[in-house]
Amino acid sequence: MDHIESITISISLFIITAIVVIAILNFILKNRLINSGLTNPEILNSLGQSFNHKIAVLKWGLILFFGGIGLVVINYIPDAQVDSPLPYGIEMIFIAAGFLSYYFLVRKSEKDQG
Repeated sequence: MDHIESITISISLFIITAIVVIAILNFILKNRLINSGLTNPEILNSLGQSFNHKIAVLKWGLILFFGGIGLVVINYIPDAQVDSPLPYGIEMIFIAAGFLSYYFLVRKSEKDQG
């Protein structure tokens, strides 16, 4: 459990870097399309819909938030040993709660828009 902090930080940095790189590449692609004269709104809209940054950030933020809460809960359970499956079960429950809350938030926002 001592290395969980370094693993969590590494994963978070990787995810943030991937999101930033994808955003930059999408921006460069859109600029090249506009500069080449392809200003068809359908093409530009389809590029924007392929990856929604706000929803991706919401998803990973909720997953990491609930995962962190799960680790805090595990820290305060006296019977949570490394050999026991209890900590893994607790962490999976909290991560699943993060995914479910993300799903319901996105579903609600889609209903409000459509």
